Amino acid sequence: EGARAVEDVTRGIRWFNEHKPDLDVLVIMRGGGSLEDLQAFDNEKVARAVFASSIPTICSIGHHRDVTIASLTGDVETSTPSFAATVVNQSWSRLERELPTREQGLMHAYEGALDALRAKAETSAQELIRFFERLFSRADEFEARLAAEFRSIVARNAEMTARGTELARFALQRFERLARESAARLGWLEAHLKSSDPGRNLRLGYSILLSSSGKVVKDPEGISIGERITARIHRGEVDASVERIRTIEQQ
Repeated sequence: EGARAVEDVTRGIRWFNEHKPDLDVLVIMRGGGSLEDLQAFDNEKVARAVFASSIPTICSIGHHRDVTIASLTGDVETSTPSFAATVVNQSWSRLERELPTREQGLMHAYEGALDALRAKAETSAQELIRFFERLFSRADEFEARLAAEFRSIVARNAEMTARGTELARFALQRFERLARESAARLGWLEAHLKSSDPGRNLRLGYSILLSSSGKVVKDPEGISIGERITARIHRGEVDASVERIRTIEQQ
């Protein structure tokens, strides 16, 4: 117990696992006491160390009424330290007496499981055989129906071939007409885009005025006297200052 109890217990468990890994059993015991005295064995670090131990662990902490987390994570939990000593010192004679019986029980259980699997496999095989028998019994009927459908398809195909030729000719004519209309439309759009190209207007001698804020000037109200403006022309820009504004009335 005490402030270093958790560290001491976990270090001890790790030491035995690292230096004495061949031990038959590792006993972690502590006599009875108050809840505060046993608090170290309710710590998560101790519980994880007990659970991670590769050596089989017997946890005997406190008395009959005391159950700690470390006790729950061990391989065996005893009610008192004295009973832990009894468990450790038990003779192998009991195991030697019971081993043949347990071995026989395991063999019987194994044989029973094999018999159950064998019976299940036989049942599944019989069901599969019956399924294929039903499937094959319908094969002749299906074949007859398939032949009738095939003859019907051949007859309809002959009828539709004639109609298909006419429809193909009509579709080709319609496609050619749509292609001509689309080409004309594209030509008109190309001409319209070229006429609307600002670069074309600049090359013709026009310019685009930009206010001091960078906005396009569309009418006199967009600028003021003394404002610095930029005239964008073909292949360059010209900076200027507004000295006079004249408004031209639209006719």
